[in-house]
Amino acid sequence: MGVPETGTACSRTSGEVRAQARGRPFRSLGLIAALPLAASCGGPPHRKDEARLSYRAAFTAEPGVNAKVIFPFPNDGAQLSVEQGLSVSDGGTARLESTPEGMGLAVEGKGQVEAAFAQERVKGLPAGEGVPEASVSRPVPDGGTGDRYFRVNKGGSASIQVDFEYSATRECGPMCGGKRSWTYRGPVGLSLQEVQTSFTEERGR
Repeated sequence: MGVPETGTACSRTSGEVRAQARGRPFRSLGLIAALPLAASCGGPPHRKDEARLSYRAAFTAEPGVNAKVIFPFPNDGAQLSVEQGLSVSDGGTARLESTPEGMGLAVEGKGQVEAAFAQERVKGLPAGEGVPEASVSRPVPDGGTGDRYFRVNKGGSASIQVDFEYSATRECGPMCGGKRSWTYRGPVGLSLQEVQTSFTEERGR
């Protein structure tokens, strides 16, 4: 069992910029490419209908081995923005797919593949002064708050290393906003698996 990843840095870049920093080409999946983000959280406060969103669905398989992983995906008011702004590393594919466990993002390719979105100011989540009302698909019935279904199809070894994150942060002033996120980094076995992601919810200070 891997260790759920906790927290993300306040300063963010787009999926494209982060990929280029790793030396991997990126291309846009949707109609709208992910835009570069503000350099840090020192910019103007978010409006009460805005949030900083980050989504990442990545896996690492053995070199030359084709793999397909179905990840949870936002099922809230920002879903369309994430879908249209999603970028995928060169040689991979990513598309929404409906399964008995719910809609998810099917990421497919050989070796290391990443689909990502990051944007500083996104509208679509309900406006308010509290924690952004983000949500993510594929919950496990009667499971914990962070438990989600992943599905893996691949050759080679009997597991795959995945890196998953969905986070929504609103910083609209003192005691206004907050953060909600699901993160996981670790191995996932073949076929349908219940994965305990790290769920975090923090009120603004």
